Amino acid sequence: MRLFSITTAIAVGLATGVPFSPTASASEVITVDVGGEPVHASATIPDAMPGTYLYERQGEPVIVLGADNQGEFQAHGVPAIPIRYWVQTDAEGVPYKQSGEGNPNYLHVLVVQYGPGGGGNYPEGSYDRWQWIHDVEGGCAMIFGERYKCD
Repeated sequence: MRLFSITTAIAVGLATGVPFSPTASASEVITVDVGGEPVHASATIPDAMPGTYLYERQGEPVIVLGADNQGEFQAHGVPAIPIRYWVQTDAEGVPYKQSGEGNPNYLHVLVVQYGPGGGGNYPEGSYDRWQWIHDVEGGCAMIFGERYKCD
């Protein structure tokens, strides 16, 4: 599995002119086109996922993941933009999950849609994939290896 950041349009969405709007119930699986391959995702998220992720555990730039699959993403040196997010799954809705060896830690892949205001590397309606790591033993969750939410 490739775990890198890529930006693309959803097959149904930007292609039909519907910006930043796909919604899915928690049990529904959506499919987006990422780099020419279908990527499945679900709005069902782990309880540990929602919260505010601080840069190097201190402050800005931040990522906010809401329990309602909406949030904010702030790149370095710019204002935050709205996002929607899902957890990557297989076609049946089983989340992609990579577990630690001999420990309770695990990784999910987030499918993120950027809202208005990002431009440049984060155009409105475009999609990306982010790694989300839950360090259960350390009491923290992490995105990008630099944004932390700790118990």
